[in-house]
Amino acid sequence: MSCLGGVPFRYRLEIITKLTLKQLFMGPYLTAKQAAKYIGYSLQVFYKLVRDYQIPKYGPSRNRYRQLDLDNFMESPYCFIQCNHAHSQKTPDLLDLIDL
Repeated sequence: MSCLGGVPFRYRLEIITKLTLKQLFMGPYLTAKQAAKYIGYSLQVFYKLVRDYQIPKYGPSRNRYRQLDLDNFMESPYCFIQCNHAHSQKTPDLLDLIDL
């Protein structure tokens, strides 16, 4: 029996949707070393990419990188720099736009 067993179906769907949206938009956060390994570059090259392409940093110390941002960067790096160029270092979080 799942942990949602006693919850009515419509509420289960709502809970699952919220969890999925949170996972989709928040994603796991990686350290620089983990992020470099994730996209297949050395740490030094990764720091250069962060600087040149303005990959957003997160966390109080600005030392975490969102996996979703890294996926988007690898898919189309030139669009990524154009999209982030006009913004500050931290892009707005999409969860702020969704009423959870």
